[in-house]
Amino acid sequence: MARGDYFTFNPNTGASTQQLNTNFQETINSDVRLGAEEDSPSQITGDQNNFSTRNSESQLIGVLRLDTDTTITITGLKDGEKNRFLYIFNVGSNSLVLAHQSGSSDATNRIISNTGADLTVATNTAAHLYYDSTTSRWRVI
Repeated sequence: MARGDYFTFNPNTGASTQQLNTNFQETINSDVRLGAEEDSPSQITGDQNNFSTRNSESQLIGVLRLDTDTTITITGLKDGEKNRFLYIFNVGSNSLVLAHQSGSSDATNRIISNTGADLTVATNTAAHLYYDSTTSRWRVI
């Protein structure tokens, strides 16, 4: 076994197995969707319904860096799937609002805030979200 490897034991067969850390990300992504990509789309200039969480190459985004020209509201986020996490960073100089359970977005794209009210993401702060496939909603953590 090389440095950085880890060792597991299968109690059902008594056989030992070895898996390299290089496979770790692949294993984690099959169970928990981290969304490995970071994206900084063009400045947002109006409220957004069903906002895409994929980049221009259609890859899932794990870190979404947003800039707005004024206070903007996002009513829902596309591309939710079981066990997916997403960070939204406000990198602009205006507030960004994540609407709580807004009817302006499709039901499966809606956001449930942890306060039961709209969540304001101030400049240079972030929101961490998880897609709850049981309720088919993004949840603010």
